[in-house]
Amino acid sequence: MGKISIFVSYSHEDSMWVQEGPYVLIPWLVTSLQRENVAFWYDPALKTLPGVEYREKIRKEIEKADFAVLLISQDFINSDFVRQFELPLIKARVERGELSIIPILVSYALWTGEADLHWLTERQMLPGKPTPLVDYISDLAKWKRVRIEILEAMKNSIREKRGQANCEEGVVKETGAVPGIGTKQFTPAPQNTAVAAVSPDLRVEKCPQLAAEEGKKKESPTSGGAAPTKEIIGKDDTPMVLIPAGEFWMGSPDGEGHYSEHPRHKVYLDAYSIDKYEVTVQQYKRYCEETGMDMPFAPSWGWQDDHPVVNVTWDDATAYAAWAGKRLLTEAEWEKTCRVGSETTYCYGDVAARASLGDYAWYVNNSGRQTHPVGQKKPNIWGLYDMLGNVFEWCSDWYGDGYYTGSPNRNPTGPESGQKRVLRGGSWGLIGDFCRSGNRCWGNPSDRGHDSGFRCARSAGS
Repeated sequence: MGKISIFVSYSHEDSMWVQEGPYVLIPWLVTSLQRENVAFWYDPALKTLPGVEYREKIRKEIEKADFAVLLISQDFINSDFVRQFELPLIKARVERGELSIIPILVSYALWTGEADLHWLTERQMLPGKPTPLVDYISDLAKWKRVRIEILEAMKNSIREKRGQANCEEGVVKETGAVPGIGTKQFTPAPQNTAVAAVSPDLRVEKCPQLAAEEGKKKESPTSGGAAPTKEIIGKDDTPMVLIPAGEFWMGSPDGEGHYSEHPRHKVYLDAYSIDKYEVTVQQYKRYCEETGMDMPFAPSWGWQDDHPVVNVTWDDATAYAAWAGKRLLTEAEWEKTCRVGSETTYCYGDVAARASLGDYAWYVNNSGRQTHPVGQKKPNIWGLYDMLGNVFEWCSDWYGDGYYTGSPNRNPTGPESGQKRVLRGGSWGLIGDFCRSGNRCWGNPSDRGHDSGFRCARSAGS
């Protein structure tokens, strides 16, 4: 058997996995597998091709591939192009025994039993590890070890494939490392699996444990029949990401930040959902039209629908959240979502990585002194945009300088009373230090800032 061809299928929302960077995956595998006589294809520049050419190129690459690497996430599942074009082509070749798949769960995702997804495996390719890659990359050393495991599993599968070259056509043998699914291994996945198809209007990522718990509930859409065809959280139709329950380190380490960010302490939070983007001008206009409320005064650059809304008070933000069937985040929820499991100064690295802040945030060095459309910068590894920069975000907590010295270690909600409310995330008008994950700011509840906005949250199961 000659050169092995590997097609990589992924959502462009997950492009961090196919690009160079501290957590590089696919380019690293390309380099590491050179001696195995392997050719990868993963559309680094397809946006330059017209629609018809685009599809034809994809079709040809899938038709000649020996393996298809699937970078599975909720954005992958929700992608119309992946769902309606790439996966049917891949599935057809898998069922004919012509193609083996290498599913890699890169972030938490769920499906609720849709027929066109039954054939996909729920697990990450590593044996016994149904864990998404995002759970490994908060520790660079751990990430490198897991990446080597992926490499070795792929090497074993490639060598196994070469050894099967003379086998009867249509029979694909399982290696134990990579689930190459042929027609004889075709079995529907159970409904309570690690990936669920939900409405494209609502992208919600969940952990497998939550999926299992929901499956036990009589009212759960996964516990008897197919999921609803459309599921929207709140009235604003905003996609949300479900953050799994668990612990994280809150606050800044010694020698970093304001004294109010100390002591660094471990906090446990129940699961919650958070808006993927900051609330936009367009969404806030809709709220005002439906409730009879007035828009706040416009910033100097004027209202632009896809920018985050600004000049809203804490009460304004709270009222919008209630209208949408949600609430504001607690300060602890905000920091956990920003840190995404990291313990570094920024979610993507320490102080030395500040030069890369412009890839993730609009701040004073690149903003031109105004807001920008939401979702233009890189998301964090949980798929949240503009957690750093663009606008400060109101949290539900009262602010207290010394709150961390005696705050609860489980679901803290801030002091019982106070004069100022918490603001998090930095903004377009401030230096990079204000965009640190642990940085705390505050404002009077009645303040209207042209650098202050918000996003919403919702408790899991509510």
